Amino acid sequence: MLRNKTFSKAVFATLAGVGMITMLAQQLHAETTVTTSIETIRTDVGGLTLDYAGLKTEVEGGFGGLHYDATLSAGDMEGVGARDLDIRAGYLFGDVAGPAVAYEYAKIGSEAMDRVLVGIEGAYSLSDAAKVGGRLVSDIDEFGDDYTLTLDGDYALGEGLTLTGEYEHVRLGTMDSDEAKIGARYGLTEAAFLDGKVTYTDAEGVDATGVEAGIGFSF
Repeated sequence: MLRNKTFSKAVFATLAGVGMITMLAQQLHAETTVTTSIETIRTDVGGLTLDYAGLKTEVEGGFGGLHYDATLSAGDMEGVGARDLDIRAGYLFGDVAGPAVAYEYAKIGSEAMDRVLVGIEGAYSLSDAAKVGGRLVSDIDEFGDDYTLTLDGDYALGEGLTLTGEYEHVRLGTMDSDEAKIGARYGLTEAAFLDGKVTYTDAEGVDATGVEAGIGFSF
């Protein structure tokens, strides 16, 4: 599903939208978190190794039952430019479950693809320290056939350290992929923290391992 869209327009729309939501969130005294990370990924395709290196910026926040997050990444894979943009939003009724919507854009070299997904999500606090959540969204153009299932959780160990985990299964056409992320976040101050993750992806026999390390701020 290729569409003639420019990445610059997508970036501008995302930054404008996130900026507006962030300003509104600040007016409502909601917390917004911005994290910038260095990302490296090594992919093994039939014995051929491809290395990717780039930067990733994540913005997340919310107010009331509404929450949002956006991820923008840009880098280079063996001399070929790669760009990704993900925007997600949802509303939890009673902080338990509700509707979800997402927009995804990806470009490698001259090939670009985007899609809009809708579905449901949920969250539950197991304790004051442990939280779990999940989301199931499907492409509006291929509803029920192309979808993304995400499960995540975090556990606060105390002393500013929080462990995080995420599993994501994606069905796109006839291809299935599974990705697992394990990470940790360490608070430097009330407003700043260090963030790190290791990732593993299996997409129809194509393996990819990655590392992310960055710093974030809450305001």
